[in-house]
Amino acid sequence: VYKPYIETVTELARLKPPYLCLATEINLMAFSNINEYMYFGHVYKKLYPVIKKICPETKVFVSFQWDTMVILDHKEPHKIKEHSKLIKLFRPELDLIAFSSYPADRYAGAADIPMDYYSRIYDHVKRDDEIMFMEIGWPAPGKEHYPKQENFIISLPMLMRGVKPKVLAWSLLHDVQTPQLSNDLATPGLVTHKGEIKSAFHLYKELKNK
Repeated sequence: VYKPYIETVTELARLKPPYLCLATEINLMAFSNINEYMYFGHVYKKLYPVIKKICPETKVFVSFQWDTMVILDHKEPHKIKEHSKLIKLFRPELDLIAFSSYPADRYAGAADIPMDYYSRIYDHVKRDDEIMFMEIGWPAPGKEHYPKQENFIISLPMLMRGVKPKVLAWSLLHDVQTPQLSNDLATPGLVTHKGEIKSAFHLYKELKNK
């Protein structure tokens, strides 16, 4: 697998993008096969200087699933340093630390999310690390769910106050219809799959001013 993977990554690097993520939510792999995870880390470290030679200005990284790390820390609070090794494996070839987060499967609403939910990131990363949320979202499969999506977006400035990510990207602009995704992952869009704008759309646009 790694040979066509390397070919694809180098092809992408030639486009000279400002950001290049080589794997999303990669820590989920560690929970299913730690040996494969470590091997991927090895391939990543070999690829990093190749990419930098092609496009020195591109920020190269992988992303981690944050909600899963929170669950793991809660179950094993005495092993937080061990859990941090899932990120440390890629250092120092990480130009930034990126996460995804979909807290709706754990909390009924934004008001239930602890205020330090995202600042706990600093249990695992350095204070001077550049932080990115390349995926964040709250599902809204129908109009009855729109208020919860709105409340989550309204709460984001306060929830992110201790982190201040360089980039905070909503996961989907449009909802999608595909059997490969659960309803929660297919409906966080700010626009329905039919093109109807949800009430949270304008709230999210306003975040850039906060």
